[in-house]
Amino acid sequence: AVFAAQLTLPVSSEVAILPDSNPYQMHRSWSENLLSNVLAKGEGSETLIIWGLTPADTGDHLNPDSWTTLVLDESFDPRSESSQNYLIGFCDRLFETNFASKISSNY
Repeated sequence: AVFAAQLTLPVSSEVAILPDSNPYQMHRSWSENLLSNVLAKGEGSETLIIWGLTPADTGDHLNPDSWTTLVLDESFDPRSESSQNYLIGFCDRLFETNFASKISSNY
């Protein structure tokens, strides 16, 4: 009698010893899909966008131990309806550009 093993190819190089129902394995699977972990494994760069600040260097240029302080933009008011509409659609408009792309289709 001849027996042939029918093994399927793995879908990733990750080794999972515990079953998918195990709380540790569930947490591990969940954490692998966090944005920070996906970005760390992928290509491209991470961008940080901060609202309500003005570009300023308030530190002492002759003293490297002197830190700069944040300068607030007094004209920034996120409470208006037009500001809310702009902010809520910002990410969608960003990803429509040719220099930013979503990390996955369901992001």
